[in-house]
Amino acid sequence: MDTPNQQQSNTQQFIDDLIDQKFANHQTEITPEVREELKKDLIRRLDDFVMAKIIAAFSDEDVAAFETLLKEGKSREELQQFAEGHIPDFTNFVTDAFLEFQTVYLGTT
Repeated sequence: MDTPNQQQSNTQQFIDDLIDQKFANHQTEITPEVREELKKDLIRRLDDFVMAKIIAAFSDEDVAAFETLLKEGKSREELQQFAEGHIPDFTNFVTDAFLEFQTVYLGTT
């Protein structure tokens, strides 16, 4: 399992690659400021997308337990540990969610 810093670095690289792919055929180059805003937006959207996928994969009981963890203010790592324990093959599950997000964002099929 990756450390939180490795996960963040991997996510940052994924987002950078998405932006590069999305804007590869544009005639004008995006400014560093615009790129940073895009990155912030995409990270938020990716987090929301993955979280929705995780919650959809939970049983009703798991959703209730997860909501309790959220209300208790558990850390991101604790929430991830819970998800890993309740979703089979969690690494591939998250990879599939990232790939689905990429397909949606890039508008490819």
